Amino acid sequence: MAVVFIERIKRYLYQMHKVLFFHGGPGLNGNPERHLLTDLYKNAGFDLQCWDEPSLLRPENHPFNEEDAFVNYLQSAELFLSENYTDQPLILIIYCFSSHLLDHLLRRHSDKIRLTVLVTPDFCLAASDNNIFSFVEKDFRDHHDARADQLLEIIKNYHEPFDENTASGWRLAVENPRLFTYYWQDIEQMQKYLKHYEGQYGLDPLSFFSVRKAWREVEPTPSAVPLLVLYGKYDRIVSVNRELGFIPQYFHNIKSIELTQSSHYPHIEEAGKVIELIKSALA
Repeated sequence: MAVVFIERIKRYLYQMHKVLFFHGGPGLNGNPERHLLTDLYKNAGFDLQCWDEPSLLRPENHPFNEEDAFVNYLQSAELFLSENYTDQPLILIIYCFSSHLLDHLLRRHSDKIRLTVLVTPDFCLAASDNNIFSFVEKDFRDHHDARADQLLEIIKNYHEPFDENTASGWRLAVENPRLFTYYWQDIEQMQKYLKHYEGQYGLDPLSFFSVRKAWREVEPTPSAVPLLVLYGKYDRIVSVNRELGFIPQYFHNIKSIELTQSSHYPHIEEAGKVIELIKSALA
């Protein structure tokens, strides 16, 4: 009887600490986090489950819909949340572009969410697009690459929503072999991370362009769910001040923390610190 009782307590505590990770992108997936973070979270008492957005690379998962890719993206994330909910509130880690899932999930499932952790949120897409394009343009110019002039024209003509000009900017950006170094402080960790994007978990340009083209801005729905905002001190992708100014439209209970040893991937570069901050927020 004692063994059965202990096992029931373990299951209860395990459910209490279920964490759902929603990756950045679009065009990406949660496979690197699944490989690099699952055991770390398990050792800390968390059951980490990583979402993968719809993609033709993974036909057995939620079906990909190119025509209405953003709505399909939202529906897939909502289904993932529903499938993982039992009777204990969930912890959500919302990373980068997946911040655009937030309103959809909160409006439908706030009663299922114990804590939301926003990691380097990317609500202000125009700012992050231009940050990336400006870096790549400068990098091309420093390397005497003629594509710098093409990208400079794209930056001058940039405007929302996502159009062919912006799409062309991204096509040039991904041609830069040094692009991902702009996202990281620790290049060794970057290399470990990127090796998990392969095969059915490879980068998906079709999903990226389809979701970005179909993306639409929504009016924020305020929520009382506690929010922990984490960002790296050296992040050059998002415009942190703009993001922190936008977020209060959603939440009333907010705590923002700068992580001092990371860039755009603090949940990887300072994984142990992030876990401790989540535990503190729950306490």
